[in-house]
Amino acid sequence: MSPTISIHNLSNFSGISTLKNVFQSLAMLDAVLSPEWEYRYYSFDSKWSSSEMLGSMRNGSGDHLFALFNSFGCIVKGFNHEAPLHSLYLDPCDVSKEVLQSLPDRINGYLQEPALVSEEITFCLWRSYTDANWKATKVDCLNDSDDPDGSGELLMALKRTPQEHKLWVDEYYEVDVPIELVNYVYEHRPFTQATIEKYCLDNFSLSDLLKLDSGKFSVQ
Repeated sequence: MSPTISIHNLSNFSGISTLKNVFQSLAMLDAVLSPEWEYRYYSFDSKWSSSEMLGSMRNGSGDHLFALFNSFGCIVKGFNHEAPLHSLYLDPCDVSKEVLQSLPDRINGYLQEPALVSEEITFCLWRSYTDANWKATKVDCLNDSDDPDGSGELLMALKRTPQEHKLWVDEYYEVDVPIELVNYVYEHRPFTQATIEKYCLDNFSLSDLLKLDSGKFSVQ
């Protein structure tokens, strides 16, 4: 069955503002559950540069998703190392070259930042603040897979309900996170010391979070 959201079906994908809120919220929850940045699944840097913010998702198996928010709008770049698209090429690097060559020059330029790992890409989508809809890469794939570029698998994770995300968090981090806390971050509400004391880890304070991610999240 085809994924309900992929670069081939973006009609129900979030708008720019909503997508940014989702990345910030999921990153906030991960920061509490995993103080060590390198072990987190979701991260968000509101000070990526003086004019850019960056949301990221890394699954620890080589797959990743970056969402760059800037004055243009948003560019989402993804890499799924098990995407059937790879089977069409003898050299995995050729997949990335094909995808990058299909991009408008302006979008390609944004992805040349080394930290965004442009040599690893199986799909990309973008939307300016004046666009009515998302646009995406169009790379021919003769594979019969419903998700040839792996975009469905990665993008669907950003559309989970709070209950669905709780189940995922419980399994990934081997915890039983309160659904109230997941609802709280999904509502994009700021963290306070009272929030941490009510829902989070013992001996974890707001100052700890500020030291870990100074300026990167909404905390009060």
